[in-house]
Amino acid sequence: MAPVREGGEPPAAVVLAGSAVLVVAVAGVDYATGIELRVFPLYFLPVLAVSLRLGRWPGLGTAAVCALAWELSNHLAGMRESRTAIGLANLALMAIAFGSVALLAAAQREWLRRERALSRTDGLTGLLNGRGFYEAAAVELARSARYRHPLTLAYFDLDDFKSTNDRFGHARGDEVLVAVARAMRKSCRSTDVVGRVGGDEFVVLFPETGRDAAETALLALRSRVEEAASQHGSRLTVSIGSVTFAKPPADVEALVHEADTVMYAVKAGGKNALRCVEAE
Repeated sequence: MAPVREGGEPPAAVVLAGSAVLVVAVAGVDYATGIELRVFPLYFLPVLAVSLRLGRWPGLGTAAVCALAWELSNHLAGMRESRTAIGLANLALMAIAFGSVALLAAAQREWLRRERALSRTDGLTGLLNGRGFYEAAAVELARSARYRHPLTLAYFDLDDFKSTNDRFGHARGDEVLVAVARAMRKSCRSTDVVGRVGGDEFVVLFPETGRDAAETALLALRSRVEEAASQHGSRLTVSIGSVTFAKPPADVEALVHEADTVMYAVKAGGKNALRCVEAE
């Protein structure tokens, strides 16, 4: 089987190579059979494949190649139009047909990508939602197991956030959540995975990060989150439970459960604290 990228998509090189083989095969049959066998609709297959996988411009390039292959196979087979202008018109019409399909397929690809992103994004904060976080964390979990690198998961809970909603209203509460999310994004590395998994609960996955490095990062992050909340009139504190795994667990559920358990221990111990542990 061909290797498959995240999300089930085959690698671009495989799509391009397969499309090139298909174009040559269709052109060969077209040349061998002339007008007796109408195989030109098969040229739409590589156009669709490339457009759906790689987008507009590669798709239009494939459409142009298919139009030229169609014209060349017919020319080599001895088919001649009564006038050169008619031949050029036929070539242009085939290019337009293939190009139109490429544009439609590319538009469908972009729509699907937007829908996929929206289904994995928290509508209020723009962070990953639970589904998006679990998918991204699964990738990092597999990478950690493969390369034997440590990783750390931190579970955040905004202490007594309900009182902010009760005192200032839900609109102000939403502003605080957005500010907290913005502070988390700015404070984390581009390789870290940040998500909102509950009303006032957030998670951060630190790939290739041991306990000491994670604790340093979380102390700074905790301070920035509380500062961001205070700028909107909310004196929030944060309870954080962090677990570092030298050997990752079997699945993301176990990963989150461990950090969640530590976070609730912090809550039970009086809140407003950070606890970092190493998994056995």
